[in-house]
Amino acid sequence: MFTSSPLRLGIIGTGFIATGLLAACGSRPDRRVTGLLTRRRPDQVRCARPELLTQSLDQLLDAADVVVECSGTVRHATTVVAAAVAAGKPVVTMNSEFHVTVGSHFVGSGLVTEAEGDQSGSLAALSEEMTAMGFLPRIYGNTKGYLHLTPTPEDMAYWAERGLVLATEPPGDLGRHPTEGQTLGVDAVPRTFDL
Repeated sequence: MFTSSPLRLGIIGTGFIATGLLAACGSRPDRRVTGLLTRRRPDQVRCARPELLTQSLDQLLDAADVVVECSGTVRHATTVVAAAVAAGKPVVTMNSEFHVTVGSHFVGSGLVTEAEGDQSGSLAALSEEMTAMGFLPRIYGNTKGYLHLTPTPEDMAYWAERGLVLATEPPGDLGRHPTEGQTLGVDAVPRTFDL
């Protein structure tokens, strides 16, 4: 499928995940980043490899074998993934929100897959593995940006006022499927929050 060696990667985005991917690829002789697509002016982007920055999606696609989408926004991701698929490029997205909201639109249109680089991707993989082993996962936690191991009462009051604390019962037997009419100890009710 790929004719170039090393594999040429075009990265969409210049944030935390894209920066980490760029650094990781630096130690891989079989991978070479050929471009970093940014929506900002290149002189406003802090980047270890500023010579790779571009605002041209076409330039990025022409120089890449694979596109890795790390933009963090659904709208921009949709635009660049559509262009990459139209150009016949495989896409790996590290943007779980894109995958969940519009990913199904791209089914059958080309190779588009989600990496487990984000917490949500890792939780999805964990869910599949646990279900395959016969467990019934009851709660999935995404604590990105909210994990505080030693909160003060003031910290908790702040989040409680914003409606982000879910009431739960003490944990029950979470390791097996419930029998008919039985519920397991902890159930979180989906809610919508205005932040």
